[in-house]
Amino acid sequence: MFSCESKNASLELEEEVIAIHDEVMPKMGELKALKRGVREKIQVLSTDTLRNKTKIQDLRLLEQELEDAFENMFVWMRQYDNSSEDLDEDEKTQYFLQQKELVQVVNQDVKTAIELAEKELGKN
Repeated sequence: MFSCESKNASLELEEEVIAIHDEVMPKMGELKALKRGVREKIQVLSTDTLRNKTKIQDLRLLEQELEDAFENMFVWMRQYDNSSEDLDEDEKTQYFLQQKELVQVVNQDVKTAIELAEKELGKN
């Protein structure tokens, strides 16, 4: 009975990890589009770099935040290994708990970057 509960726990965690990933993965294109929008705004403001220096710096940080969110999704995906059949149930549970924490950070970073960029670009 305990083994069955443990197996269900690891399977449930794995499904949660995938669901979190699946929620945010479709937003990758949006991240890239917003990054282009931020870059375009930087170019427009660059016609008067003296007056817009601080704003340009802030936009460059936002552009980097968008890029980091994008890249971190793919870093997480490359390290994720769903072939856990060599692990016992406790190891599977621990692995998927760790992966859940990691993908939640990625998910939140993506959502935060999108929210900030939409606010900056007046798209919310």
